[in-house]
Amino acid sequence: MSVNSQSIKIRTKSVEKVLEPIILQLSELVNPQRQLNRPKGLSKSGDEILKLVKISIDEFVDRGKEILRECPKMADDFMIVLKDIQVTGDQLSEAISSFVAQPINEDLRKNVSRSARSLLSSVTRLLILADLVDVQRLQQCLQKLKEDVSFVKNTRDMGELTSLCTPINDALNELFALLQPRTKDMLNPTQREDLDLFQYCLRQACNMLLAASKAHLMHPELATAAANRVYCAQLVCDVIDKISDACNPTCLPEAPSPLLGQAVMSILQEIMDTVRCESEKEDNRNGAGLSRALDQLSVEITALENSANLGKRIHTALEASLQHLRNEINELLDVWEFQAAGELGHSVDSITDICAEIRHLIAKAALSLSSGTLLAGDSAVTLLTEAARTANENRLIVAAENIQTQTTELIDAALCLCALSV
Repeated sequence: MSVNSQSIKIRTKSVEKVLEPIILQLSELVNPQRQLNRPKGLSKSGDEILKLVKISIDEFVDRGKEILRECPKMADDFMIVLKDIQVTGDQLSEAISSFVAQPINEDLRKNVSRSARSLLSSVTRLLILADLVDVQRLQQCLQKLKEDVSFVKNTRDMGELTSLCTPINDALNELFALLQPRTKDMLNPTQREDLDLFQYCLRQACNMLLAASKAHLMHPELATAAANRVYCAQLVCDVIDKISDACNPTCLPEAPSPLLGQAVMSILQEIMDTVRCESEKEDNRNGAGLSRALDQLSVEITALENSANLGKRIHTALEASLQHLRNEINELLDVWEFQAAGELGHSVDSITDICAEIRHLIAKAALSLSSGTLLAGDSAVTLLTEAARTANENRLIVAAENIQTQTTELIDAALCLCALSV
């Protein structure tokens, strides 16, 4: 039978759990192989499945009416779907009855399949509508939290700010209570991970906003305090928007942006493996493959230099090594036809050494980028804490810039190290 849960747009485990039993029973009923092997048991099985279908239809309709009472704004949509379930359910019941009476009739079997698909499509629309009701509750909670955040951002009174802490915490607790079961219900593991992460980020961002607002009210003369308050408020709103998108059953998670320059080591390994094969002369010369690999290596190294902000000195050294590698490979290909397999070892060793040199240069760049931050320890954080304690705006700016620089250098170092992994 062509009816299966994978062909329907199921996005949550609860929807899948409701549909799976009836899908399995209907698949069992119209399985042609089963008809050949067990024709005597088909009538009894058909009666049981017919009873199951009728019970399931009644349960779907009753559940739909319950949800309808909870969300009267979607009454028209629910009534259309419920009527459709009744119609397609009656059609399926008639199709099953006819098929049970003539189990070897291929046309009747196909009619059961078509009727089953129609019913499952209607039921799926009902379940998706029910899912949208939950999403609507979440959206209302998120909108309420945004309004509270706006009040926190704009208040000029410390007493009012203190009184807003309780509504913020209550809104967060209500939101998390709605999100936790939905997170577990998600079929897509990436969406589950995103929702878990966003909940943590939202809690932290709200705490940052409250702290930044308090600092601004205590030191209204500091422009950095005002800017930090605005930034934290925007951060909360951004996380709320991400949660809203992640909860949307029609919204697929965004694919992460690919890291640039991360294929350097794999290409170097490919070049060394190809060169070793060339030296053994076990096959025809693969000059085109080596030339293509060199071009790819050049592109990846350039991308790594740009993404990791490698300095001019490293750039010059890498460029020289890459040119040296290209010359050695060209020389190997030139003498390939005139030398025996055992006489190409020197070229192989030279190419291997150059590949190791390129790897060493990238590792050296990673060490240089990270050493400053590692040696500095927590000095930047200490400077930031002291500047905040004394409300020294100039020192705050310097400390923030130092932390930003150190963070950027660590990210660049990580990019270099990733490029060295196969």
